[in-house]
Amino acid sequence: MIAKHDRNVWHISGASYPRLECKGSVLISFQRGSKGEASRKFGPHDNLMMFDGVAYVGTHVFASLNQEAGNWYSHEDGRYWRVMTVESTRKPRTS
Repeated sequence: MIAKHDRNVWHISGASYPRLECKGSVLISFQRGSKGEASRKFGPHDNLMMFDGVAYVGTHVFASLNQEAGNWYSHEDGRYWRVMTVESTRKPRTS
């Protein structure tokens, strides 16, 4: 895990930030946690931004965090998920 959201703040490597921005192309998916169920992958999307527990793709609301329940609501599939995963579509460099 790289970032964790808690009380409208993102915690990354011991520092706290009010928002998190992912520049470039990303794929987004959701997991249920203990059940192992996973959503399909959404994207690729450019310029994902998360602020106050809401994930935006451009100006579109993509997902919302329910802080009390500790889960994400996907506006794309209308379901609640325990974890939202964001991965870069950029291929790693080879020597």
